[in-house]
Amino acid sequence: MWVIDSGEYLGHVDAWDRGVQFGDGLFETVLVLDGKPLHLQEHLTRLNNGLKVLSIDLEIAEFEVQLHQALIDLLEHSGLREGVLKVIITRGDSARGYAIPNNIKSN
Repeated sequence: MWVIDSGEYLGHVDAWDRGVQFGDGLFETVLVLDGKPLHLQEHLTRLNNGLKVLSIDLEIAEFEVQLHQALIDLLEHSGLREGVLKVIITRGDSARGYAIPNNIKSN
């Protein structure tokens, strides 16, 4: 599936992602001020709690390391000083239908 904003192609998202198909996932919106994400630990705690409630399998400690590096890279690359970052985690990819595969890996 293509991601298009105001007529500009931004990339693509796998159409088999359950977040796209069914809204099967969760998100956090992180405020950025002075080039720094605010209250990141609180956002990670909420994400972890949501993952448990939804029974989405994701190793949060490993994800924290990946997210910190991704945020640093993104803020450096974009030059964003003030704005928001949206972190989206979905249950993963699956074929059509509501059944969740046993070996699904979150995105």
